[in-house]
Amino acid sequence: MKKLELLWQTFLSVVKILLQSKWRTHLPSSFSNPEELLILANGPSLNRTVREAPDFVQGKTLLAVNFCVTSPMFEQLRPEIYLIADPLFWIVPEKRGKLFRALAEKTAWALLSLLNILRCRPITLC
Repeated sequence: MKKLELLWQTFLSVVKILLQSKWRTHLPSSFSNPEELLILANGPSLNRTVREAPDFVQGKTLLAVNFCVTSPMFEQLRPEIYLIADPLFWIVPEKRGKLFRALAEKTAWALLSLLNILRCRPITLC
């Protein structure tokens, strides 16, 4: 009887997930390409991709994460969205200060910043 109850609960959970899921999420039309979002994680693989396949990056809405602003690629790629999800950002004040200074110095375009992944409060930096 317990297995049957668990099976029923699983079935109800799957139905709930299916009913509440958004099958296709669109970016706001204000972004350069609301159909394609490319997440940039700084490091050797990003450098290699930009160097060897620059066409892959072109024409997509770019989202940079965490400390990507400290990468030399940041100003070249000019992401439209910036997400800070690294817990280190909230724990170490020096890292937070370094990131904000770099954003202020390097960003000369409209950038939507999501500072807290749980609250997702956007701040536009110009």
